Amino acid sequence: MDDACSKMIQHIGRLQGQLESVKKELARGESAECGKASRTLLSSLRSFEGLRTSFITLFLTEKFLSKRGLTSADKAELHDLLALIKG
Repeated sequence: MDDACSKMIQHIGRLQGQLESVKKELARGESAECGKASRTLLSSLRSFEGLRTSFITLFLTEKFLSKRGLTSADKAELHDLLALIKG
């Protein structure tokens, strides 16, 4: 397994931890701290967006940019697309 995949797996683990924290807070019922849960949920949303971007970048890089048959113009367009995805 390459380093990028390992990092994404670790990222998923952190995201699962964040969601588990929200779940536990909600399970407290009326004693739940909604502010704490909402901040953690917002953080997990940002984390998921980072994971999504990493996954798309890895997929496009591995499936397309690593191919030898692409022209330099095609590669340039893919790099532009990756830049757009990353924001």
